[in-house]
Amino acid sequence: MKKITAEQHTHHSFDEDLRRLDTMLLEMFDQVIALLQDAIKAMTEVDQELASAVVKRDRAIDELEIRVENQAVRILALREPKAVDLRWVIAALESSSDLERMGDMAKNIAKRVAILAHFVPIEGIEGIVPMARLILDSLAKLRQAWAEKNSTLALETWTGDADVDTHFDVTFKNLLFSMIYTPQNITPSTHLLFIAKNLERIGDHVTNIAEALYYLETGRKLDSVRPKTDAHYSTLIPQNATLPNSQTTASPNPASSEPPAK
Repeated sequence: MKKITAEQHTHHSFDEDLRRLDTMLLEMFDQVIALLQDAIKAMTEVDQELASAVVKRDRAIDELEIRVENQAVRILALREPKAVDLRWVIAALESSSDLERMGDMAKNIAKRVAILAHFVPIEGIEGIVPMARLILDSLAKLRQAWAEKNSTLALETWTGDADVDTHFDVTFKNLLFSMIYTPQNITPSTHLLFIAKNLERIGDHVTNIAEALYYLETGRKLDSVRPKTDAHYSTLIPQNATLPNSQTTASPNPASSEPPAK
């Protein structure tokens, strides 16, 4: 990629404007990653105080998005960027919106901790953790890709979304079985299902940014179909399935679509 250097533009201040925009976006990455880490920790440790702090901290990410937007508009208005510079500004603008949405979803995860606190120990929560770790790893890799303007790393992150979908499909199925075969789990499992969906949506925003970065670096759009599994759309519980005694605590088998043995 053509690097932005002091020699590239007639006005040194143009380079400074672009660097400032990039610094703001990397700061958004750091804040979103930290917020999601704490949201997951609050969920797994059922820490309501930490969850409340996560909800409040989301506001800082919203404010940072506004600063990114203002800086991008300023560059567009004053510098009239072309080619790679224009792609840089547009990619930063789009990515800040995706990061802001990730912050919202981390906040949504934290909001459910107060409800989950009524159901400790929370059956099925352990199934969320590997998916959360995968998302955090993807975010960290994407942050590195953005800092290095690395299209290869961006592409790896983009293709990794299929693994996130696979985790969500398994989690969806397990929680569904948990609700059917252990009705007292309906409330906590429903909230865990929404948490898993929030994580899956964060994965989608990760791929959006990866696509923007790839375009920024190469000038080419990723025109192939995004790798997704979405097997949960076809998950079917047989209509003739019978509910066991409500006290039964059968453990769902993630490797099978059949209901667990009674």
